Amino acid sequence: IEMDLAAVASLLASSAKAAKKATLRKNNADKDKAKRGKKRDPTDTDGAESAHDVRSIALVDRPSIVILAYASRPSLRSACTRLSTFLEDAKWAGSVMHDVPTSDAACAAARYSGHNFTAADVERFVQAVESANLQLGDNEAELVRRVRHVVTERANSTDPGDGTVALVAVSATGLATDELASTLVHETMHGIFETESCVRAFVQEFWDDKMTARGRAVWRDWLHGLGYNARCDDRLAMNELLAYLSTEPYGRPLWMLGGGRRRGEGGDGSGEPLFEGDPGGGTDGEALTRLRDVFVLRAKDAIPQPHPVAGPGAKARCVWDGARNGSS
Repeated sequence: IEMDLAAVASLLASSAKAAKKATLRKNNADKDKAKRGKKRDPTDTDGAESAHDVRSIALVDRPSIVILAYASRPSLRSACTRLSTFLEDAKWAGSVMHDVPTSDAACAAARYSGHNFTAADVERFVQAVESANLQLGDNEAELVRRVRHVVTERANSTDPGDGTVALVAVSATGLATDELASTLVHETMHGIFETESCVRAFVQEFWDDKMTARGRAVWRDWLHGLGYNARCDDRLAMNELLAYLSTEPYGRPLWMLGGGRRRGEGGDGSGEPLFEGDPGGGTDGEALTRLRDVFVLRAKDAIPQPHPVAGPGAKARCVWDGARNGSS
């Protein structure tokens, strides 16, 4: 199916409410059985999660970006965590974790509220799994099947573009409505980076010409602290630059990067400007907030319309359109 991002957010929010009600009904039924002395039938799968309970939704205004909406956080984690660690984890990038993670404690990607990747990334992951003599998990195998189906549909469409397909995976449950909406906007910016060459060119130029060597190093280090392989992958660093600076709202510093240390302390070059025209002062986090302000002035016109919008009251949106809540 196809719909715009705001409709996707509304659909998933409705699905989450329905799932919550279904779980409540099931829990009440189990309690009622327990009171009557009846044991739960282990073959009763009513309300149980299917390994294949995921729907694919192409964005109507950007059909090369497809949302994969999973029924729950555990199903999202089992489908996408090893893929994301293979693509961007500071420890695992380029390698495949031996086992499919079963808890949020396994690695940074296991705690993601959303994942992003291209169809080509998925095929590289499959090859790496085979080369390591490992097996895909059930949800991973279903992810591969769905991605390949999406690629075939795009290739046979009237406007297949250059063939690039970007995917955004989220959970329909386990997130507050606003968090789900902001996750969709943030992850969709990744999809725009992957599918629109003019956007990649804009970010590349900003990275090369506007940011200083110190600024690029600070950004890589901050992403590394979150678990990203950004010190070794500038393309990943630029993709995250677009997503974070486009969606982190005005009025809030970028997590006070540098632990509150004043720039210029420590003799490590931290007093150097992070970007052309940087007046200096404050922490690196405050400097990155100023960098964001410079970035969005250019991004508003450089990124083709429509810009992503989602959530109640359309609060989740890009900074230049008045974002009022955080990115994911």
